[in-house]
Amino acid sequence: MKGDNHFMITKDDNLKAVYSSDLDSFLENLGMAEKFHAGEIVCRYCKSTIRKENLYAIVPVNGKTEFCCNQPKCVLSLSEEANK
Repeated sequence: MKGDNHFMITKDDNLKAVYSSDLDSFLENLGMAEKFHAGEIVCRYCKSTIRKENLYAIVPVNGKTEFCCNQPKCVLSLSEEANK
């Protein structure tokens, strides 16, 4: 992986990969590109700033788009949440 792919879990629990080269257009489609590049997006779990280098997943939660960083504790929290 090493930052080449990012993931999004959809409402129907499908896992989709987004390549780094497509991330900007993907964020643009979500209406989140400006906030992302301004450093205004934070991890849902630890509140650290999300950047391309630490983005692990993009997750829809209650009609909102949330982000998860690649810190092991946050990835584990995401996994536990997805298994509920």
